[in-house]
Amino acid sequence: MALGVLKVSSTYDIPSPDIYPYYQDANTTILDYIQALHEDNPTSAWDLLQAEHQQAITQTELESQANALLNINVSALDLIKDDGERLVYHASIWVDPNTDQKSEWVDGRNERWFELVNTLDGWRIQQVSMTPID
Repeated sequence: MALGVLKVSSTYDIPSPDIYPYYQDANTTILDYIQALHEDNPTSAWDLLQAEHQQAITQTELESQANALLNINVSALDLIKDDGERLVYHASIWVDPNTDQKSEWVDGRNERWFELVNTLDGWRIQQVSMTPID
């Protein structure tokens, strides 16, 4: 299921409001995560990760990722798998990397896959991958 994208700010894009309201919080989780990286706010990005993913990446690593970015914007966000309590998204993300910092981000279009799980605290990111997630 592909989601439309509506430009509402110069900072990042959000999915159009014609999606099921159930998924709006999940969409917002991904967008808030990217926004936190853009604003060099790794603590906020960290808070959007599910506990297991917090064990896989440290706040220091998130800080390094944020420092490696001059600009980052979501240009498309597509829901590709819905298991009810687990969602998988494909995101097209445009990046202007800081060439003084080493990172996995390349200049221009980057693809990332996000796995989200529904927790007592709402949707949290279980995994971010450079390759498709099943």
